[in-house]
Amino acid sequence: APESILPIDIGYTQKNEISSLSNKTNLLIAALKHQFLSERRLRESTEELQRRFRLLFEQATAGIGLLSADGKISIANPALSQLFSRELDGQDFSQLFDSPDVIQEQIKLLVTATGVSQIDLDLELTVGTEKRFLHCLFSSINDVRSEARENSEQLVEVIIYDITHRKKREEKARYEADHDSLTGLLSRRAGLERLGQKLDGQTEKELSHSQSVFVLMMIDLDKFKPVNDTHGHDVGDVVLKQVSQRIIASGIDTDAVNIRWGGDEFLLGMSIDIEDLLDGAAVSDPKLLEKALIDSVAIENQVVRLIDAISSEVVINAELSVQVGASVGVVLLAPNKGANIDSLITRADELMYLTKKQKTKPYTIVAYG
Repeated sequence: APESILPIDIGYTQKNEISSLSNKTNLLIAALKHQFLSERRLRESTEELQRRFRLLFEQATAGIGLLSADGKISIANPALSQLFSRELDGQDFSQLFDSPDVIQEQIKLLVTATGVSQIDLDLELTVGTEKRFLHCLFSSINDVRSEARENSEQLVEVIIYDITHRKKREEKARYEADHDSLTGLLSRRAGLERLGQKLDGQTEKELSHSQSVFVLMMIDLDKFKPVNDTHGHDVGDVVLKQVSQRIIASGIDTDAVNIRWGGDEFLLGMSIDIEDLLDGAAVSDPKLLEKALIDSVAIENQVVRLIDAISSEVVINAELSVQVGASVGVVLLAPNKGANIDSLITRADELMYLTKKQKTKPYTIVAYG
């Protein structure tokens, strides 16, 4: 109880060695009292600070952990343990995620590299059948004291936020922006971007000596307007949905780009290995190759199969079934032929309208150029 320490008062009034000793003793007592009181205030302040930090650590909504240099979890707050539904002390942090190699590399970079003190990553983990996304902020912790502790090691702090809901909202918004709301096919904008990527991918294949033919089909439904006018837009919407599914199912390229171009028009783009179209035959002359592609039974069968699928009866309900047809313009881009996607679409559109006008057969196939 340092506040109860009092100076010595012996009632001595003479000015001699005894009074001098009494005064100096009282100065020492006062200094001791001040030191005791200061140390107590410092201890109380430190304990309050520790209590607040402990409360912040334990009550934080973000997961907080301390990792050793080898990536083991030294300390984990309750929020971090809750994120992974397990006790984490001593666990290898990287093994909690679907991409442990990436995390190990980042921890190593923080521990060993100079000038790198903070890294943030969006990481995935699979819990049962559910995919979750976590935002992780890694920070290196350095000993700032003038003399380093014996056997001290570099530590890494990690702060984690669950961003699964945000990611899912972003994915949903991106899907809705890129896809037609009625049919689920790619929208015109997103489809054009994907077609351009597929066309660029064909060029890369040619550089690696794996040749393929780029096939673009513009499809317009026949007799759709009478169905819409007679039975209403709800029936028309059912037809468009059914046709969209049939277009997807009929493609020989599982990575085909299927687009609702607008109204009752659809655009289909795919890359097909040239050997599949020519049945293994080798054609070196460019003009003969183009003719061989146009006459390819595989291409013609694909187009006929697509038109037959679209033209099949669409069952609306027990009392009503309707039927539409299709006019298709097909453009083939042979290997080593250069073209941009806009010119190919324009040509396919011209061929589709030519097919609709001539009415001799429901498709026209040409090689671009």
